[in-house]
Parts: sequence; structure tokens; C-alpha cells
Amino acid sequence: MTTPDERTRAVVEMARAVQRLEPYMHGNGDTARVPREALRRLYALLRHYPMPSELTVTAQRVPELWAASE
Repeated sequence: MTTPDERTRAVVEMARAVQRLEPYMHGNGDTARVPREALRRLYALLRHYPMPSELTVTAQRVPELWAASE
């Protein structure tokens, strides 16, 4: 079982990791080894991820699930 801090950190870090892949979606990356369609789909899924501000609000209401985002 993860702690609220670990859960929040995992969500925030996953969003950052996907965002760092964005240059490879538009042909700016020279060494992309991930199919562009997979990158597009990953990036599209981010719209369903909570934003850090949403995590903070949720943490205030349900602290046993989430921690405040940095």
C-alpha cells in the first residue's frame, strides 16, 4: 500500500515524464525510439491526470489518499 506522499509524487512525476516526451511528438527529437502514435496517446491521457493544484485541494479534503503537491 502506498502512502499519500508516495501516491501524489507518482502522479506528479508521471505527468512530468510524459511532458518531457513532447518534443519527440513534433519531430524535434533526433533519437526518438517510441512510436509517435504512442506518444500522442500518452500525451492525450494527461488531460485526465489531476493538476498539482487539484491534488492540493483533494489532499485538504481527503488527506488519507493524497498529499499536498509541491
